[in-house]
Amino acid sequence: MKYCTCESCRFTFRYPILPPACIDCGEGPVRNATDEEIEDYHRKQKILQAKIMSSLYAGASA
Repeated sequence: MKYCTCESCRFTFRYPILPPACIDCGEGPVRNATDEEIEDYHRKQKILQAKIMSSLYAGASA
């Protein structure tokens, strides 16, 4: 999987190949993500995972 960043909306995502357009906004161009963008992607994924887990457990105790 490649880490890709859209030049239009700056969305960073993983994709098997470098797509011609962004999977989020549909614009382009899309390029390989920089190391900083990849680190930010992983940081955001950890935050999202924590939010998902906390909402799952919050719902179970209600």
